[in-house]
Amino acid sequence: MGREVLVSRGKQRIFAEVWHPHAHREGASREPVPIVIMAHGLGGTHQWAHDFAPAFEDMGYAVLSLDFCGGAVGSRSTGDTTDMSVCTQTDDLEAVLDWVRDQPEFDARRVVLMGQSQGAAVCTLLADRCPDDIKAMVLCYPAYSIHDDMCRRYPSADDVPETFSMWMPLGRRYVLDARACDFFEHMGAFQGQVLIVHGTDDALVPLSYSERATGTFAHARLEVIEGGGHGFVGRARKRVVMLSCAFLAASA
Repeated sequence: MGREVLVSRGKQRIFAEVWHPHAHREGASREPVPIVIMAHGLGGTHQWAHDFAPAFEDMGYAVLSLDFCGGAVGSRSTGDTTDMSVCTQTDDLEAVLDWVRDQPEFDARRVVLMGQSQGAAVCTLLADRCPDDIKAMVLCYPAYSIHDDMCRRYPSADDVPETFSMWMPLGRRYVLDARACDFFEHMGAFQGQVLIVHGTDDALVPLSYSERATGTFAHARLEVIEGGGHGFVGRARKRVVMLSCAFLAASA
């Protein structure tokens, strides 16, 4: 288990768990270390990092995994799910990035973003906003389909209700921000390396979205997980940990 921190964004408080590779090692170097900032998907929490953090620590990386404000019913951050959107989550992630850059224990020149599903799409938005502050990204089954899904579900802004349910209560802002955001228009500024991992059997976000993204980013590679769904379990999850570690080693 990592140490718990709270990051401020205006009146909001963002909960995060932080692991440091030298936290329990006597006589360890005090040189700043690279860090992976991990962003969960819709309805998820910081706990999705628990499968990755030990392996990343062994490679000398710190890990920070946050709870988005209003990102889940069980979020430990402040905020309501009905006020959350990809734009508010991008603001959350930027606040965390700013906090990381202010901590002398982390190497601000070697910040990697890693996201799953909607969190991966949010990483993409932040990389477009702050392209020079992020070294590389690992994106697991990125939910670039959110824009198309919301446009189909609500063809007009007049059709959007104040609240609705999609795994959890969501609000009007979620739809309006998603409809206004074509993620593929936010991939050109980032020049770092990108690893995209997507399963062939993803029933929620078609593999074609990641295939298109691979050709849209300046430097991206797609790893396809045969039989993988929207969320990796068992052998597929272990393979994603291995792929991510190999990517970090190559990007160091």
